[in-house]
Amino acid sequence: MSSPARYDVDWTDENNPRIVLAQPGDEFAMTLTEARQAIDEELADRTTEK
Repeated sequence: MSSPARYDVDWTDENNPRIVLAQPGDEFAMTLTEARQAIDEELADRTTEK
């Protein structure tokens, strides 16, 4: 049985972050839910900083 897919957030375009499949050995890999949460938290931080 294979392990579940792991994801990372691509912040290349900071205004449009993308969830991508993590590379093997990626120390920042996370679940899909965690990736969505990371984006949501970052976007929330940006709105409170203005």
